[in-house]
Amino acid sequence: MLHTPELSNYHYDKIVNLTGIYFEDISYIHDLADSIGFGIYLQIFLPNSANDDADEEQFNTFHVEFDDQQGVTFSDTFDTVEDLCKFLQSCNGKHIVEIALRSLREENRKQLREEKSMVLGKFQQIFVDCMDDTNILTHDMLKRIKDTAENLLLNDF
Repeated sequence: MLHTPELSNYHYDKIVNLTGIYFEDISYIHDLADSIGFGIYLQIFLPNSANDDADEEQFNTFHVEFDDQQGVTFSDTFDTVEDLCKFLQSCNGKHIVEIALRSLREENRKQLREEKSMVLGKFQQIFVDCMDDTNILTHDMLKRIKDTAENLLLNDF
C-alpha cells in the first residue's frame, strides 16, 4: 500500500524512464516510506516529503539497501532521482541490480522446487491411500487419484 501514491508514482515513472529498469512495488514490507526493488535483496526507499524528520516519518532522500543474503551488503543515500539513476546505471549499480535479480530468481526457483516436492509427496500419499490390498490399480482407483490430484491442484495444495 502506497503512503504517498502521487509522489511515489512520479519517482517510479522517472526511474523507469531514466534507467529502463522496472522494479516491483515492495511498499507492503515497510511502514515508514514507499519502496521499490527486488524482494529483500534490493530495496529503494522513496522520499515522501520535502522535510527530513525521521521522528515524523518524513524523508526527502532516496535510500538504497542491498543485501545478497550471503554477506555482501551496500547502503547509500541519494539526494535526487537523477543521482539515484546515475548510480543504478553505473557499473556498481548495474552489478547490484543484476545480483538482486539473480538472487530473487533463485529464491523463486527454490520455492517452486519446494512446492513441486510437496505436490509429489501428496501424490505419493494419494497413490498409497487409493491402493487396495491387491496392489493392483483399477479404473476406479485411477479415477480417485485423478480427482484427488485435480482437487489438490485447484486448491493450491
